[in-house]
Amino acid sequence: MDKQQIIQRIKKMTPQQQALLQSRFQASPENPTRKRRSALYAFIRLHNGISADIEELKAQLKRKLPEYMMPTRFIVLDHFPKLPNGKVDRQALTVVMNQPERENQNVRTELSEIEQTLLEIWRKLLQTDFLDVDDNFFELGGDSIISIQVVSLAHQAGLQLAPNDLFQYPTIALLANHIQLQPLGREQDEAQTIAPVGEGHAPLTPIQHWYFQQNLVNPNYWNQSRCYEITAELTTSQLQEVVDFIVNRHDIFRTCFIHNGDKQYEAYISDSVSVELVVVESVQDENATLQYVADMQSSFNLQQAPLIRFLFVAQPRQPFNQLWICAHHLVIDNISWLHLEKELEQSCRQCLQQQKPDLPHVGMEFRQWAHHLTSIVETDLIQNQQAYWRSVLSQPVGTVSGASKPFAKEGNTAQLLFNLDAENTRRLTSEVNEKYGATALHLLLTALAHTLSLWTGNTSNRIGMEAHGRETLGYNMDAAAAIGWFTAFFPVNLSITQTGWDADIKQIKEMTQQIPDKGLGYGILRYLSKEPCFQRDFQPEILFNYLGAIDLQLAESEIFRKRDMPEIVQRDPANQRAHLLDIDCFIEQGILTSSWRYDSSVFDQEIVQQQADFFFNKLKEIIRHCLESGQAAYTPSDFPDSGLDQDDLDVFIDNL
Repeated sequence: MDKQQIIQRIKKMTPQQQALLQSRFQASPENPTRKRRSALYAFIRLHNGISADIEELKAQLKRKLPEYMMPTRFIVLDHFPKLPNGKVDRQALTVVMNQPERENQNVRTELSEIEQTLLEIWRKLLQTDFLDVDDNFFELGGDSIISIQVVSLAHQAGLQLAPNDLFQYPTIALLANHIQLQPLGREQDEAQTIAPVGEGHAPLTPIQHWYFQQNLVNPNYWNQSRCYEITAELTTSQLQEVVDFIVNRHDIFRTCFIHNGDKQYEAYISDSVSVELVVVESVQDENATLQYVADMQSSFNLQQAPLIRFLFVAQPRQPFNQLWICAHHLVIDNISWLHLEKELEQSCRQCLQQQKPDLPHVGMEFRQWAHHLTSIVETDLIQNQQAYWRSVLSQPVGTVSGASKPFAKEGNTAQLLFNLDAENTRRLTSEVNEKYGATALHLLLTALAHTLSLWTGNTSNRIGMEAHGRETLGYNMDAAAAIGWFTAFFPVNLSITQTGWDADIKQIKEMTQQIPDKGLGYGILRYLSKEPCFQRDFQPEILFNYLGAIDLQLAESEIFRKRDMPEIVQRDPANQRAHLLDIDCFIEQGILTSSWRYDSSVFDQEIVQQQADFFFNKLKEIIRHCLESGQAAYTPSDFPDSGLDQDDLDVFIDNL
């Protein structure tokens, strides 16, 4: 149910009433710096002297509408202000909206325990103190990545929550009511019925299949790493205890990958593993530290667990020491790092309080998720996606390399970093949502579509895209707080209309909204099914990934915090590159950063610099367009049951 449908509901109540709804952002007069939030207003015009019974109107609407679409304020007008063309003057209505509310408006002054817990989680992750229980998570700058972190923190607070719940119940009030109604332990109970526990074999997930099909020269060396500052009050023996506890509590860290001699790998999970905290008491300079890190990077053997290493570097007379962590990508992804960081911080804090590390039950394990994906391959949920993915793969696309070239070595990789200023980053993640209901991802992809169109000379270009891959797929399987490599990898065709930003933003938004299960189904069909048409290799020249905010979990910790990491080699230089260009976008310290890693044997730095500059210029143009445009614009995904295409929808809205 959406705003235009609410209008129709109100119109049908009596022949004498007309209603108009408008969703606007407002800043609190008392707090002009407050993050603006969405409020839904109902303007009502009465005919023939009929009196307004607002409470009865609310009662009727509540029987017809879901709670989250109920207007927060009802305003009775003698007439609607009109423009010269006869349409309602929406700008004039804002004057009425800013007037003081009636004294009899119901105001909530008490919060339940669940609402208070959720409010604290939202304040931390959305980085604002000004929140109400009726604020919309996504209109405050939330996205799918932050929703995963909300779920993780909710689990730690003892609340049962799944990532999709935030999309269905986007306010604290709705979410708290949903949590109270749902049965506890549903995810864990169903997970336990799917996969065995203890030592034994486990199936590979789609992204792990993708990795082994790259046939790398050295598959042991393809890592992710982080560096942290950790309080000097923590002893090395305490840190060793924390490391042992964390590694053995997750099955993915007890997993190795055995090569069976036929170019095939299979996962094997041990009951327990031993992990050494490598301690360096003192180093002469940073280069010496980096040599220890380099040795750690190249030390993995896929057939020996754990595939994670820890290096402690003492910094005498400093309040913080260094902790380096290196893990093979097969056992971790970017969201998993956030969970791992939080667990490490909590465990270290417990040790400082002379307690044994003790955290809530892990819940969904990576092995259980792998078994789950294998079990649903032949279901209608997955098989019905075949037509969509065939269509995507069949469309002709352009190329940025200009010729068919084999992908070169990791040793040829170069990187450029670009930043968007803080003000435009804030606008991208909050204010621009008002115009199209578009997320930061939609606008980033629109800017990228224009960049590739100029680069290739084609209006449609195919890229590879990554998503977090933790979709519930309609099952009670919650992988939000699990650790492992869950990433979904799938093809996306970026097309532009060449008719202006309005049409292009709508088109990219609709394309993104139509991707089934945020791309997870493609990997299941491609790597877990036997369908011949999906066995062809999809190796895009460009890979795009939007990670959202990556520095929220440790922002307030005084004992464990992330440290800027110098450039290190995390992949064997002899390995083949999977893509000519990898574009990662993420937000850190309120700044959008874009990393462009490219094959220097194919592209000159000047070419990549030009394309990245063009991308950011277009992104700024899009942000300005969204802020300067008039009334809200809608796309068919805003009205999923209407059956209207974009042209029909535009005509319908223009006639309202």
